[in-house]
Amino acid sequence: IKTIREIIDSIIAPYESAINFLCSVPRVDRKSAIIIISEIGTDMSQFSSHHRLTAWVGLAPSCNESAKRNLLKFLGLVFILNLLLLKWLIVL
Repeated sequence: IKTIREIIDSIIAPYESAINFLCSVPRVDRKSAIIIISEIGTDMSQFSSHHRLTAWVGLAPSCNESAKRNLLKFLGLVFILNLLLLKWLIVL
């Protein structure tokens, strides 16, 4: 377990300032900050506004079916589970 922790620490070392910034938000601890950065990243230019980010995370209302095609089947279970974890972290 110590080796895994060292590997994780070496991977997140470049993101230490972003992690510390997220930890300044109430109720966001170090583990939550690492998960948020791993899911969203630090480059916010991929989202044109905060509305797009909240929609991507799943915190904005949306329609998940179009022309009888279900979004869950299209995106895949692993992607959806990752978004659910991120949504759970942000809401709690």
